[in-house]
Amino acid sequence: MLKYSYTTNLSICFGDFGGNDCVNDFDFNRKNPDTSKIEKIIISDEFEKEFRNILSTILPEGISVKTHGMKGGQTLYVVPAKAKVYNLAAQLTFAKLVGEKKVFVGTYLKNIALLAAQACKAHDLSLIVKLSRVLCSDADLVKDLKALGAEVDDTTCIQYFDLPYAYSEEPFVSKPEFHVAPIEANYGLYPKPAITGLFAGIFGMDVLAQLGKTPECCVVPITTGTEAIGTFKALLNTTCKLATAEELIAQEFHLIDTGTYTLSTRSSNKEQDNTTLCPELVSWWRTAKVMRLGCDRIYPVDTSLLNSFNLSLLTARAAALAIEATHCKEILVLEVK
Repeated sequence: MLKYSYTTNLSICFGDFGGNDCVNDFDFNRKNPDTSKIEKIIISDEFEKEFRNILSTILPEGISVKTHGMKGGQTLYVVPAKAKVYNLAAQLTFAKLVGEKKVFVGTYLKNIALLAAQACKAHDLSLIVKLSRVLCSDADLVKDLKALGAEVDDTTCIQYFDLPYAYSEEPFVSKPEFHVAPIEANYGLYPKPAITGLFAGIFGMDVLAQLGKTPECCVVPITTGTEAIGTFKALLNTTCKLATAEELIAQEFHLIDTGTYTLSTRSSNKEQDNTTLCPELVSWWRTAKVMRLGCDRIYPVDTSLLNSFNLSLLTARAAALAIEATHCKEILVLEVK
């Protein structure tokens, strides 16, 4: 059973931000559904059993922690970022337990599309997958997804906006005839952002159990922040210092994205698209629960002490920023490719 302190009282708002937009002219119950039934399912023994069953299908290797000793006396714990995979498994579990036979996934991520198709085929669920513009051009991926039985939309994001998740349901239409499985905790009407963050948070609990102790610091390289939410939930209200690491940000602005009021950032790299941030993470920054590193760093970060660990550039930069900012001796970092 998932006896996590954050499994009940799903939040409609995270500080000034949240899982509802500013529009008030549609049904109150549509905006503010009763989540008691949802919470009851999530904390049940049946959910835990089915979740572990589905997770073993898409992540049979589990999670592992690599330990590196550094010349400066620090110990670096490195864990692959799998919060989105955990969330996917939990979303499919929830769909099964509420009796949904069909699941919708919209994604920019090739591995998530394939894992969703594999899991749905293995666990008697039908899948509708809407691919991003880049993934639409991957003929082999489309072929593989169809071979796994998925209904593939590889045209919408080419013809219209490149927002694969946003076409699943609009705020002003009736409930879709399938379970919408958000991959990121940065969009959707309440309670979607809260539930997605909750499901991703199971990953952090497993990481902490694998590590066997609370680290002095935990840092996560982010885009939307879903991986950070999934990791940090288990470490909130502990002695662990929490930090995110971003690339240099050129602009930040408020945004309503398919029902969620949050922040969006524009990278200094002109080739990158804008990024919609998870409102829950933004609220943690605002309330000083999580440090925000790297977003205003205009000069290079020294990663020389980490060169021998075969880390990605994003991961090495995040670890170096955390060491510099916190001076902690034990640092947990998520490996993001």
